[in-house]
Amino acid sequence: EKATEDEGQLEGEDSEAELDSARTGEALESTEALESTEALESTEALESTEALESTEALESTPKSSEPHIYWLNLIDVHNALATLYQDNEEWQKLIILYVERVALLNLTQDIDEQVVYLQQAASLSVEQLNNGVEAIEFYRQILGLSPQHLHSLESLERLHQSRDQWDEVVSILKQKETINSADIDPTSLKLQIAQIEVTHLNDLESAVSSYQTLLEENPEHIKAVAELTEVYSQLGQWDNTLELLDHLVTLQEGESRYQSLFQAAQLVRTELASPAEAIERLSILLSEVPQHEDSFLMLEEMIDEQSEAKLASEVLTTALEQIGDFGRLVTTWRRLLNVTENRVDQASLWMKVGHIYQEIFMDDASAFEAFAY
Repeated sequence: EKATEDEGQLEGEDSEAELDSARTGEALESTEALESTEALESTEALESTEALESTEALESTPKSSEPHIYWLNLIDVHNALATLYQDNEEWQKLIILYVERVALLNLTQDIDEQVVYLQQAASLSVEQLNNGVEAIEFYRQILGLSPQHLHSLESLERLHQSRDQWDEVVSILKQKETINSADIDPTSLKLQIAQIEVTHLNDLESAVSSYQTLLEENPEHIKAVAELTEVYSQLGQWDNTLELLDHLVTLQEGESRYQSLFQAAQLVRTELASPAEAIERLSILLSEVPQHEDSFLMLEEMIDEQSEAKLASEVLTTALEQIGDFGRLVTTWRRLLNVTENRVDQASLWMKVGHIYQEIFMDDASAFEAFAY
């Protein structure tokens, strides 16, 4: 019994020992957890303090260095995204990325880089998305940053032309005139503006002003003189038209000069109702070009219309004799006979006809008939 009691007592002591050991382990774990928690809190406090000091240092950094601090990683991300979008041909996303890049660069006042990305966005809008409206907006943003950016002006000019927006084209051409560049010819721009005002805007009065401005700087610009002459003609300003035709004659050579001489004579005859002056002008033309068919036809018409018929026949006769066209010469005299009432004048004309038949054509029968008249 005693042994049993001693064994029971021993087991009780072991149980108490185990309990004490467990309690000691729990206490140790609690102590370690407490120490770990305190260490973590200490570390977090330290990191918080360091972060605060770093932020304060960052805020004290001069403004000019801020992009390098804040945006360096963002720029790398932008570049990576740009490559990704380009490889996958996600053009709209790439355009949006460029616009965001411009917004960032705007904070640094870096105009040149903003222009580069806006140009890339505009090119993508046109070439990949066929979105001219969006491209126009990008180019206008470039001009807001750099008003004399020639590439953007030329791109806008093409885009507006393709959309038949001719008022906008004229505005852009006038803006290009203000740029001092070896690649720009101000005279050519003025001529182009005037041509658009005539052909696309039908604004002849503005065109006259544009041509006149050009000719004030370059009075011998043949193309401008010729085109302004046509505009005056469309406006019915005949005196101005004739003045420019006469000026044009002094600048031209060859066939173009002869055509201007004839146009001036025709204008004087039809619009200014001065047949004698018209014949005088035709005489000058035929002295240079004796076989000018249009002049022959006009003189023959004037004979038939009894409009200075005798003077017209004299000029025509001189030209026909010079080129030896005696058949047409006889026809001219017969044409004049039809409108001549004075019998003495008629007799004189028949004698001329008879001599041509007898001496040139060796036709005695026709000569006898003419003499008989």
